[in-house]
Amino acid sequence: MPDYIYKKIADLLRKDILSGKYGSEDIMPSENTLAEEYSTSRVTIRKSFAILAEEGLIKPRHGKGYIVQHPSHTTFELEFSDLETGDARHYHKITIVEPDGDVAVALKDRTKYVVMTRSTIIRNGKAVTCDEKYIPYRRGEPVVEKEINYVEFPDMFAERFPPVSMWVRLEVATSAAPRDVARLLGYAEGQTLMVVRRYIYSGNAECVGYTKRWVGMDYGPIVAKSGYMVNGRL
Repeated sequence: MPDYIYKKIADLLRKDILSGKYGSEDIMPSENTLAEEYSTSRVTIRKSFAILAEEGLIKPRHGKGYIVQHPSHTTFELEFSDLETGDARHYHKITIVEPDGDVAVALKDRTKYVVMTRSTIIRNGKAVTCDEKYIPYRRGEPVVEKEINYVEFPDMFAERFPPVSMWVRLEVATSAAPRDVARLLGYAEGQTLMVVRRYIYSGNAECVGYTKRWVGMDYGPIVAKSGYMVNGRL
């Protein structure tokens, strides 16, 4: 039996959960039961359970096997990508500066200089966001070259930190747009805009990157989702 059978079994079990066959807090059939049902081994079923557990659909409970998790509808997942499909990025400034204000606070004054990039996302011929990214400057690390090559912001730290040890915090607020941002987005200086702040933390809780995305009126809605999310959808 092909090794990828565990993925097919995971697909079938996922459908059973999302259809309501197995409800919240229900105990999933045992590895022995499912191995017999699908004419496979317990090891294969265990790999299928691992996929569903990683997706947040089930969780192990000592002495009982796996139970179906209750979906949380008060905790939302906000999708936030450096570049949406069909958009283009235009770079306006890449420089090394001394951190001050909110940048110094975010990076905890752990670095004397930061690499700052300022870019806009172009959608339908119009700048809809202005992104400012700040990374502690370390001589010899090609962070600027990686940034120019459109690497997703968290991926820029993959060589320095294990990806599984990193985490991200988002803040959404409104603020008066500074002159450079207002000019690039076509607004008056001081115009109130939505700003999304993103903090990238390493496993030891050190803030290793900070971004501000100023969102223009033409950007469109920012969507958050709750419940069981599998591959970005229910």
